[in-house]
Amino acid sequence: MQEVLPLEPLGLPARFKGKDLGMVIALKDTTVPYKNQLELQKFWRPQVVYEVSSNHFWGIMRTWLSYQNSITQFFIDASKRKLKELGAGH
Repeated sequence: MQEVLPLEPLGLPARFKGKDLGMVIALKDTTVPYKNQLELQKFWRPQVVYEVSSNHFWGIMRTWLSYQNSITQFFIDASKRKLKELGAGH
């Protein structure tokens, strides 16, 4: 499976370079432990960070339920920036 779906985020720096990123830090996550989440935050330098006191699954659910408008706006803004960049290149 590792060959098909690389699961080591720190080994994929080029994939995230120059991209708009948001991140959720789930304080009770055992799938991606808190200390690893902090390392990823330093590595990825996301523009938006949400922190929830949940585990991995409920952290995802809680984030969407609590921040869906902000998350949607994040993607809208990122798309506008990308379209502007593409338009500037022509």
